[in-house]
Amino acid sequence: MLGRPKVDSARRWKVRDKRKFLIAAMTELAGDAHISLEGDLSVTRVLNLTEASGDETAILKRNTTWPVQDFVVLPLEPESIKMIVANIGGTVPRGIIHIQIEKCSKLELGLYDSFRSLFFGSRLTQEFFERLVLEDVLAQIGAS
Repeated sequence: MLGRPKVDSARRWKVRDKRKFLIAAMTELAGDAHISLEGDLSVTRVLNLTEASGDETAILKRNTTWPVQDFVVLPLEPESIKMIVANIGGTVPRGIIHIQIEKCSKLELGLYDSFRSLFFGSRLTQEFFERLVLEDVLAQIGAS
């Protein structure tokens, strides 16, 4: 339909509100999932969470080899979203460089280089993108 965003490789996206986008994506992907955060995590409290692990998984790997950055993997369940967001802080700190979410052992979201390079897996639906565009959380960049 005319005027409706389409998710395809010809389009690029700009995240206008990092916090709202991250919460929406976490909500969409939670359940049998994990989230990794990489960067300067000293401005957050995520490293102190009980279920936090500094170990890479088969899917969630470090993306910066030098200088070595803080790295944490957390279980992502519907009931853990508020706790994770609260421990990240009121905004997504600039120090967080890379965020990834895997669900059912498949990478479904990659937010790299402080949201400049984005990867979306198949579980993020057309309706998800349409809603976030309407809410001015996400904008399309590029030709139709």
